[in-house]
Amino acid sequence: IDINTHLAIIEYDLGNFEKAKRICEEALRIQADLDQRNGTLLGSAAARLHNHLGLVLSELGDYQDAIQHYQLAI
Repeated sequence: IDINTHLAIIEYDLGNFEKAKRICEEALRIQADLDQRNGTLLGSAAARLHNHLGLVLSELGDYQDAIQHYQLAI
């Protein structure tokens, strides 16, 4: 998951916001599956991914979804 987070940040820095979004979404799916298997709630890795996805969505102008992901990160 950390590698996906770093890849998403690199794509974001390169201005590839759609690609960064896809990476974050996939990483969140993987993290949610891991959290479910381990019986944990939102972990710090998922919170970071929600934060990064919120940032990407803001850049894409999708402010409503960005707000939802920022709130999930809290």
